[in-house]
Amino acid sequence: MDDEKPKGMHQITFDQIRDEVSRLDEMATLKIAQMFGFPGM
Repeated sequence: MDDEKPKGMHQITFDQIRDEVSRLDEMATLKIAQMFGFPGM
C-alpha cells in the first residue's frame, strides 16, 4: 500500500483512512478464508 499522503491532506485524515482500509482488508480476508473453509482464520 502506498504510504505517501496526497498533497494538502491532513496527516490525521490520511491515517484514519489508511487504518479503515486496513481493517476492511482484514475483514475481507477473513471472510474469504471462511468461504473456502480455511480453519483457524
